[in-house]
Amino acid sequence: MPPANPQKVASRISPKSAAPSRVLTRLRSRVVDPVNRVVRDLLRQPGPRAAVHILIDEERESIRRGEVWERSLNSCGVTTKVAPLGKESFSSLLAREAAFVVAGTPRQPRLENFLQFAREQKRIVVLDSSRDAVRPEVMLDLLSSGGPELPRQRSLAINWVVRAPIAERSGRAQVVFRIANELGRRGHRVRVYIDPVEHLSRLSPGEIVDYMERYFGPLFLEPIIGLRRLSDADVAIATCWKSSEFVARDRNSLFRFRFLQELEENLYPESHRYFRRAKQAYHLPLRAFAFGRTLAPRVEERSLRPIEAIDLAVDQSRFFAEHPPKRHQTPRRILFYARPDRAERGFSLGMKALRLLAQRDPNLEITLFGSQEEDVGFLDFPVRYLGIPSRSELAAEMNRAQIVLSLSLSGTVSTVALEAMACGAVVVESEMSGLADILSPGEGYRLAPAEPAALAATIHELLENAELRSELASGGIAAMEKRDWASSLNQFETALLQHCFATTDFLPRPAHLAAASA
Repeated sequence: MPPANPQKVASRISPKSAAPSRVLTRLRSRVVDPVNRVVRDLLRQPGPRAAVHILIDEERESIRRGEVWERSLNSCGVTTKVAPLGKESFSSLLAREAAFVVAGTPRQPRLENFLQFAREQKRIVVLDSSRDAVRPEVMLDLLSSGGPELPRQRSLAINWVVRAPIAERSGRAQVVFRIANELGRRGHRVRVYIDPVEHLSRLSPGEIVDYMERYFGPLFLEPIIGLRRLSDADVAIATCWKSSEFVARDRNSLFRFRFLQELEENLYPESHRYFRRAKQAYHLPLRAFAFGRTLAPRVEERSLRPIEAIDLAVDQSRFFAEHPPKRHQTPRRILFYARPDRAERGFSLGMKALRLLAQRDPNLEITLFGSQEEDVGFLDFPVRYLGIPSRSELAAEMNRAQIVLSLSLSGTVSTVALEAMACGAVVVESEMSGLADILSPGEGYRLAPAEPAALAATIHELLENAELRSELASGGIAAMEKRDWASSLNQFETALLQHCFATTDFLPRPAHLAAASA
């Protein structure tokens, strides 16, 4: 996108009330100059640099402006943290951090309370809310031109290849676009090639781009519809076994990778023709990344080559506990991730366990999500259908539930389980899950044998023992606060740069040269 003209933008914002130069002067005095002072002060500090805490609310514009502040400050070498205003007590937040940016316009009482605490503790607060505020892209240009010189960092041209992402249902698509968007924000040139099949086949290219912007935006990447040919790039990244076959044939990229989020052969019965092709894809000449440390060793067993593991992360701007875990809470609510189309999600097992619970306690509120009512079929006990909720709706439901039943029979970990823990629900999983490989006992979950009576007994115990449930929920919230997206994105970006910018400094020295120089 070509840089915006601040004079033209300012004249569009307030054509009658002030001249453009006066608007920009007020904008600089209120936003740009304060944040530049914060940046310079932080850069001068010896030792580990303090972080600027960016506070947002649930409004889309606040989230978007918070992302731009994050990008701007990161490009100046300043560490940032992003969190909803009100997620944490003001006293502990202000005791830990020294500088804050409030993005957007949070609810007034909450903002006023925060500012009062900040003044008492002499903390720096930059408010991104005024009638002269401009679009985030223009604000970024102003920050870049008025602040410290931006460091010259190594950047890559990256081609992602995705197959008809299902925004409303697929957490995998959300992960891919989150990573691709962040790489674009960090200065890499990112293209996403979209195979317009299945639900996208009825849409024009323009409608597909609108669909991507609506569900995955704001986009800091170039969406390209169709897979005829990939443009020249440093890196091509496949996101499923079908796109892996395409990327393996690509000759326009220096490096070719595969990004895995699950064992894809489990999507099909062994008799299906795609089962064999999905397993063969592990042996294609692609270096692989696995999203999740429990997934990586399982992929290594199949591919017989080392796999780079990226830590699972939680979108903490959406999935967080709105209130401390309650020891006594009614009505009793269970949320079940119901996927009858995915054998490894244990739909039949979960429904049998829920039937036992419903027979024991007719007042139990059971809610299914992840599929439509017609996909579930007839049930002989009462349930509530949530369908395929938006991310915000799902976070709200997880905050209302005491228990989230999310089964993974393939030995991996579902992001649904982590999101539920972040919202303060206790997750019940089968012993076949990989949760115990990445979390300690007491960190928001309980495991049970993969049979209906055992799962039902575990859930019943948690519903009856409010003290135990509260302790587990608190442990889960604390554990998920450490799983922020910034850390996982840094892991992925660092791994890409190391693979693509490797020099002889990283290689062992030949023995005869080492001996000659000794």
